[in-house]
Amino acid sequence: TPSGGGTMSSFSLAGDSGTPQTITDGNTLDIAGGTGIDTVAGATDTVTISVDVSDFMTNGVNNRVLTATGTDAMNAEANMTFDGSTLDVLGAGRTYEGSTTIYAVSATTNLTAANDAGKYLIKSHTGTHTFNLPASSSVGEHYTIVYGPAATTTSGAVTIDAAAGDNITWYDGSASVYANAITWTPKAGSAITIICSSASSAWVAIGTDQ
Repeated sequence: TPSGGGTMSSFSLAGDSGTPQTITDGNTLDIAGGTGIDTVAGATDTVTISVDVSDFMTNGVNNRVLTATGTDAMNAEANMTFDGSTLDVLGAGRTYEGSTTIYAVSATTNLTAANDAGKYLIKSHTGTHTFNLPASSSVGEHYTIVYGPAATTTSGAVTIDAAAGDNITWYDGSASVYANAITWTPKAGSAITIICSSASSAWVAIGTDQ
């Protein structure tokens, strides 16, 4: 009903495409849903429109291309093709700064995947240090220990200890070693990366000063 009284005999309805429609007195305006869109008439003057974002951008035969898995999270199907060709994705140039942890005093550190994997573990002191590898590990999990003192000073020994029953393979500069624990005496500016090569059982160590 128009404000101020009176009646209205008809009004026009148009969309982004299609033919405009005239809604006359006695007609019902139907707000129809579509793919992934539901409409529900509730209160006297309310229609609620809901959009399902869990599955969209399909090819018409229920083959998902992109799937929303949560807030700001997307999954894409593997080996996707677009218009018969592989899609090239180009990103803007960027830099990456890895996370670091500084060890300024001699200690024994129990490494964990959650806190230490993939980080640069910088030993800045000149004393000895022990790093204990986790008992539970995944292939590719790795830890990089860097010796970065304030001057070109030789470090005390760094012991890298695997869990009971696990072993580390590395070349110490003179011979191959396969042992539960290895000892590394680093030179200033050198580093060693310990990589899990067999889940929860074997590691490989690679040092820059070997």
